[in-house]
Parts: sequence; C-alpha cells; structure tokens
Amino acid sequence: MNSKEHQKPMNEVMLAMDIVDTIRRNQSVVERELGAELQDEVLLNRLKDIYGSQGIEVSDAILREGIVALREDRFIYKPIPPSFKRFLAKVYIKRRKWNKFFLFFMVSLIIILMLSFLSEKISSLYSSGMP
Repeated sequence: MNSKEHQKPMNEVMLAMDIVDTIRRNQSVVERELGAELQDEVLLNRLKDIYGSQGIEVSDAILREGIVALREDRFIYKPIPPSFKRFLAKVYIKRRKWNKFFLFFMVSLIIILMLSFLSEKISSLYSSGMP
C-alpha cells in the first residue's frame, strides 16, 4: 500500500487536533465526574454538543479518532533532548547574532597579528643597524 493512500485530508487532521485541544480543556471536569469506561461516550456526546453549538457538523468517526489521538498523546509537543546536534542547530538559527561577534573577533585577530608582524619587522630592522 502506498503512503498516500493512508494520508487523510488536511481539514480532518486539523479537526482532530481541534478535538484533542477541546478535550484537554474540558478533560479535568469529565475525569472528576466519570470513570474510564464511560469517559469516551461522554466525551463523544460533549464534543457533539460543543461543535453543534458552533454550527460545525462532525462525524462520530472523526470524533472517535480525536479521542484516540488524545489517548495516544499524538498531538503533544515533545521537545528534543539536549544534544550536540541541537546545539549546532540553535547556533545556526541564531547565526545573525553570532556573526557580529565572530566578525569582530576575526577583525581583532587580524589586527593583532598584523601589529605583531609589523613590530617584529620594525624591531628586526632597528636591530640590524638600519635607522
């Protein structure tokens, strides 16, 4: 099977994400009121009421998919753990800020090296007896 055959339209995915957000906002109230067995049906009915009051017609299949996505934590942001790759990515992202300091450092280094070279030349000229 092709991966394109399993892809869902963007509005279904966005709707599932919205369902998960709606459930999360109202989840603490539902958890207090019910046990785990009745929770899915109550959530389904509550979501139907919420979307119905907004004038949005949502099928039971999409609502159930949103509930399953909530249970799987599918739409929760999980940050990348710290690593060297992440550090390099952050440096790359902030390169405009770092470029100024790097340019200043390189110009300063070149000036110091040039002054050092010139002072060596001048001191060698004076020590060789040339005025």
